[in-house]
Amino acid sequence: TARALGMASRSLVRALADAGETHHTMVDAERQYRARLLLAQPDLEMAELAEALGFADLSSFGRKCRAWFGESPARLRERMLSGIAR
Repeated sequence: TARALGMASRSLVRALADAGETHHTMVDAERQYRARLLLAQPDLEMAELAEALGFADLSSFGRKCRAWFGESPARLRERMLSGIAR
């Protein structure tokens, strides 16, 4: 990330700390956002979705999804597609 921004990694860590953030929390928030977008695509297989988000396997994505949203990816997708997502 620092390289993409054209800065030293330590400078990025300091800048994030000054803003009250960490690289990990920002990456996690982006993955969560992208997970919602991808789950809303009914033709995308769960395994493809997990891979697109950088998870090693579907079970890892399932665990993270439960931590983020309190339910399985399949259940969340079902609710999103039925129009009752929170």
